[in-house]
Amino acid sequence: MLFLVTLILGGEKVRGERVIKVLNPATEEVVGEVWEAGREETRRAVDLALESFQIFSRLSIKDRAKVLVRASEILASRSEEVARLLTTESGKPIRDSRVEVSRAVQLFRIAAEEARIVLEGKTFRVDGYEYPPGNERRLVLSLREPLGVVGAILPFNFPANSFAHKVAPNLVVGNTVVVKPSSSTPLTALLMGEILYQAGLPKGTLSVLPGGGDSVGEELVSNRKVSGITFTGSTPVGTSIASRAVSLGKRVMAEMGGSDPIIVLEDADLDKAVQVSVRARFEYAG
Repeated sequence: MLFLVTLILGGEKVRGERVIKVLNPATEEVVGEVWEAGREETRRAVDLALESFQIFSRLSIKDRAKVLVRASEILASRSEEVARLLTTESGKPIRDSRVEVSRAVQLFRIAAEEARIVLEGKTFRVDGYEYPPGNERRLVLSLREPLGVVGAILPFNFPANSFAHKVAPNLVVGNTVVVKPSSSTPLTALLMGEILYQAGLPKGTLSVLPGGGDSVGEELVSNRKVSGITFTGSTPVGTSIASRAVSLGKRVMAEMGGSDPIIVLEDADLDKAVQVSVRARFEYAG
């Protein structure tokens, strides 16, 4: 059934200027439409995220973790709905979509649990240093601080898993996030954003903006209020984003495409090796 989905701009549902048609690649059927964000909507989302960061980053780790645990519970209760939506827009077999959504459920919970460990302050002795004098009686306390606004650029092939990977860890450490899902698979990301707000995420901390790389993506990379970029996609695009973002002082995490060799040893099961190799190379476009 065809439906029109709004953008999520800081927790509010808004319309864009144009509409993106979402096709099921298995059937070439139009299965939905989403409003398309542009640079203006992206700037507004970044401004909201920066404003929200001032408050959200000061919440306790426990309070931020509670939101992710609750989101994990809601996602688990709606897992079949999300998996079917994922299959509808991506053409992925429902079996694989269910596994992907299950992984996203786990990632929300893992992020909540790990944050309590990673963000715990650490104390170090500094009596191994001769300068300055008196080090034998000194300790150093090391604390991790949130970065700020993070732009998350998602790939088409794992819309639920990549959303969870990029959004959950950032939120739990206190960063705010503006997500640009792939224009091919935006519906899953929008639904997961809705679930996070249903779980109690404060307004402004997350936006989900389907749109072009030359508009939404470009604004996230060039906007100086964005402190970090996390990207998954092709090597040429990732290399360009990384070089430009780093030149502006941003932190960058880029997972880029590759075509890797496989080594089959003499004592390997050749039939199984062929089966695994073909699947790894061609399943869901590699």
